[in-house]
Amino acid sequence: MIMPIVDSHNWSSYIISVPDLVPESVFMERAYVRPNSYGWRLAANLYRDIFIKSLDLKRDFDRYYKAEYSNFADYLRKRHLLRREEVVDIATVYDKSAAIFRYSHPFSFLESNPGEELLKRMLLDNEVSQ
Repeated sequence: MIMPIVDSHNWSSYIISVPDLVPESVFMERAYVRPNSYGWRLAANLYRDIFIKSLDLKRDFDRYYKAEYSNFADYLRKRHLLRREEVVDIATVYDKSAAIFRYSHPFSFLESNPGEELLKRMLLDNEVSQ
């Protein structure tokens, strides 16, 4: 699941739920970019921004906030101030996800339909060999 959200400060970000953590080499293979090209650097930065720099909401909840909040939806609603509709959608993928990232620095090309399709292919496509 890749879901754009607007937080309480009107900043757009994405909630990205992945069934499996994608190694950087597979991510780059799915991006179809030549090594050391501009596209390769862009994809490498995107990978680091999502998998290294972004907050993994599922891990954050499991490690630190499970005792404080009664469930994952409550954590999303109260800690991250997400809207109820968004919380319902995100909470339904909790059990099926290896990680749920809150990616807050989207590249402008991701805000278009082709950009979102590219991101889905790089993160969710299981047909590429690992």
